[in-house]
Amino acid sequence: MTRLIRIGLLFGTCLLGSPLLADEFQPLTVRITQTAGSTDNGYLYSVETRIPNDQRIAVAPRAQIAEFCQSISEQITQLPDRSFRRAEAYRCDQSLQGTTVQLDFGGRNPGLTSLIAVELGPQHRASIALPPLQASWQIPDQPNTTEVATQYAGLGFKHLLTGYDHLLFVGCLLFICLGRWKHLILTITSFTVAHSLSLALNAFGLVYLHVRAVEAIIALSIVYLASDIVRHTLARGNYQPSLSYRYPATVAGGFGLLHGLGFANILNEFGLPQADRLVALFSFNVGIEIGQLVFIGAVIGLGWMLMRAISWLNTPQAQRSTALVTSYLIGSIAMFWTVERIANTI
Repeated sequence: MTRLIRIGLLFGTCLLGSPLLADEFQPLTVRITQTAGSTDNGYLYSVETRIPNDQRIAVAPRAQIAEFCQSISEQITQLPDRSFRRAEAYRCDQSLQGTTVQLDFGGRNPGLTSLIAVELGPQHRASIALPPLQASWQIPDQPNTTEVATQYAGLGFKHLLTGYDHLLFVGCLLFICLGRWKHLILTITSFTVAHSLSLALNAFGLVYLHVRAVEAIIALSIVYLASDIVRHTLARGNYQPSLSYRYPATVAGGFGLLHGLGFANILNEFGLPQADRLVALFSFNVGIEIGQLVFIGAVIGLGWMLMRAISWLNTPQAQRSTALVTSYLIGSIAMFWTVERIANTI
């Protein structure tokens, strides 16, 4: 029975992680900042829009602010990861508090998640994660702690469930530990503590690594686990289990530190509200953990259903063949990401 669950687990990991081209969460991000020189007679704002490298985007989106604002300058720059940054400056007759930010996609919304962050002074920072079908947001007069917690928890949840590299890594850990429930609990706990620690250190500016380098190593960590699963499946004779099978919690903790820096990338794009910095960070972590638990439950549930529905999986040869094919597929996807991300780093 354990073998059958393992096969189902691999199927679930493959199905949930197969979108090859969508290897990372790439939202549209808008940052609105009140700049120096603002007075009661006039306010100066910078509007920076980060447009991801997404094939669904036909026209570069624009963030439209209040009608009483006049554009001063605009510059569009292509970044190394093939995304674009539009930097704009505005002079406004009054503050943007309580006004509406409207996202203009030049037509139909292509289905992007949008992150908007505003800083209207040292004590007025607010942010929102808009779902794909929403294109407007009213800047609150004053930030609300409950709203901040809800938004950042949702952001963490979304980031985890659309971060296919993280999901594939967790799926491999589940496969390695399944049937050894004590090891599974320790491994997932070790991974959680490690990525939470490195995420917090990065958020407070204590640890930083190049974004693309981190993403490349994360992809390579999946290749490592997938190759271990293949070697374990093909094992014969005097085979000695690899480090990931003997000490899965240690391996998960080590790689978890790097995955935490990967989670931090979205926070670096989105920013943390100064007044509720700890609340936002904690809520983002909670969202990640909820997403992780949902994924684990879904994969194990899918494995259980496959075990009951497909009698063909009862044969040892079918189990072995399925494990090999799926592991090779996971490893191939991860290797593709590794090469792609290394190329983008150079």
